[in-house]
Amino acid sequence: LQAMMALVVKTYYCLLDDFVDKFVFNAKEAAAFLSISKSTLHRLTADKQLRKVQISSRRVGWLHSELIRFISNR
Repeated sequence: LQAMMALVVKTYYCLLDDFVDKFVFNAKEAAAFLSISKSTLHRLTADKQLRKVQISSRRVGWLHSELIRFISNR
């Protein structure tokens, strides 16, 4: 059991390493970072629990600091 838990923790931190260098996340990345679905991400954004940033006329993103703020306030 201990070995399995160690593997789970190691896998989790490897996944987190993929996100560390990013400042702005797209919907798929932000949802994965928060461990929620994209539809939940969009609902939380529409409910103004999460703030998005406009990247271009057709693209939005979520700042890493905003995702951390959301996690901290949960």
